[in-house]
Amino acid sequence: GSRWKAAALGGLLAVCSNDIAFGLPIVDALHPDFGIYVVLLATVQNAVFNPICFVLAETGQALESSSSTATCCSVLRKTACRLCTNPAIVAVFAGFAANLGLGVDGLPTPVDMLLTTVGDAFSCTSLFALGM
Repeated sequence: GSRWKAAALGGLLAVCSNDIAFGLPIVDALHPDFGIYVVLLATVQNAVFNPICFVLAETGQALESSSSTATCCSVLRKTACRLCTNPAIVAVFAGFAANLGLGVDGLPTPVDMLLTTVGDAFSCTSLFALGM
């Protein structure tokens, strides 16, 4: 169990970074056309690598909390239940569903304007929040 959790933590430490908070303002300042690659990298991280690491961590947790006679099905069931309530994984799927549901039209104009304003302040506030 602890080896699974250690592998998950190592994977998260390897792929999680503050690309958006640190990298995007620098890339935008140096070459604005390449900012989309930073966002693409963060998307792949959140959609692929983080769920894999969460599966490893939850499997390790289920193995540690189960008795030595636990079946594979019970461990998988515990892991699946915990993954379905993990906010990071739920947020990724909610984002996919919202993107598919909103289609080409996108958000209503007032909501889009509000979120654009909040998003424009992200770089400054994230550096402030991190103590930079």
